[in-house]
Formats: sequence, C-alpha cells, structure tokens
Amino acid sequence: MRFPALATLALLGLASTALADPTVYGTGSEPFYFDTSGATPDQRDAIERNSTQKYFGAVYIEPGGTAWGSYTGANTLYDAAALARMICLSHAQSDTCVPALFVAPPELGTGSPPRDSLGHGAAQKYRTYQGRNDGWRAFAVSGNHAFGWATRKETAAQAVESALTYCHQSSLKSLLDLPQRVREEARLSGHYDCRIADLDPPAALDPS
Repeated sequence: MRFPALATLALLGLASTALADPTVYGTGSEPFYFDTSGATPDQRDAIERNSTQKYFGAVYIEPGGTAWGSYTGANTLYDAAALARMICLSHAQSDTCVPALFVAPPELGTGSPPRDSLGHGAAQKYRTYQGRNDGWRAFAVSGNHAFGWATRKETAAQAVESALTYCHQSSLKSLLDLPQRVREEARLSGHYDCRIADLDPPAALDPS
C-alpha cells in the first residue's frame, strides 16, 4: 500500500528539523510483578508464560473473574499495557481489568517509560539501520510491535514513503493477530498507526 502523496509531503517537514533519536534499550527483558494474590490458576499461568517474553509487554487480569489479556513486543510500555487491558476487557464479565505484569528492559528502572522507545525486535533492526548512511534513510514504528525502515534512498520522500509503507504492512498483519472482537477498537485507538521515528540525510549531507 502506498501512502497518499499529501501525507508523505507533510512528513517531509521532519527533514528540515532534527529528529531526536528514539530511545533504544539493550537486549535484556525483566518482569515487573503486581499483586496477584487473587489470581486464578489460568491467570497465574498467563503471567508466568509472559514473564519470559521480550519487552515491552503486559498482562492484565480481571479481579474476581477469570479473564486475562496479554501483549508483548510492543514499542512502548503504554501501548503494551493498553492493548493487554483491551484484550482482557473483551473477555471479562465485569468492566475492570488491572495490571498483573509488565515486561520492560532492566535499564528502565523505576523511571517513567518513554513514549519514543523501540520494542526489542525494532531495537535490533534499528542498530542495523544506523550503520547504513550512504543515502536518505527513515525508520517508522507503530504502537504495537510493527516497524519499517528504508535506507540508501535518493530523496527524503522516498525514504519516508518506503518506511511508512513497510511499517503499515507489518502493523496490519499484527492487527489481524488480535482477537477479532478488539481489532476495530485497537485500530481506532491509534495503536496501529505508523509514524516516523528517525529520518536522516546521507552522511555527506549531515551537518553534524
């Protein structure tokens, strides 16, 4: 799918201003547990299974009920939590789901999670992307675990459009992995929209 020309041109405003590099963490993931003393065996099993997944991840459970929802590999902890809660609520008999587990990089510590971060999978590809600077390059991410990148392009427009197109394709595939009952809500909530996280000129044109 090609992005509309006007959308691409609007994004090219990024080329004239420096984009801050996205927050990139290392390869480790660490579970952060909440009070789950009232969890059912199935909920505890879900928490345990997801505790070994890659960042950013979350598990939400229905207090006093049996429902739970999980999402892992998201590019931000905010999106992982929102999607896990959304999935939990879609199964719950009540209107309440609470956090049971977050999975994040150890470096995050107790600080507020950034909104410009990359998930584990995107971070690995971003490191490869950074080594290719002999043309225009762009890196796009969505709130879920999708990303797309383009390097060695002749123009900023080509890099932006290619990165967004690849990200959109990956995001759509990820959307179809969700339970059907929550797909529309997740899409309308913006968790599957793609944005440009990095846009750089060729090394020869980079003033830095």
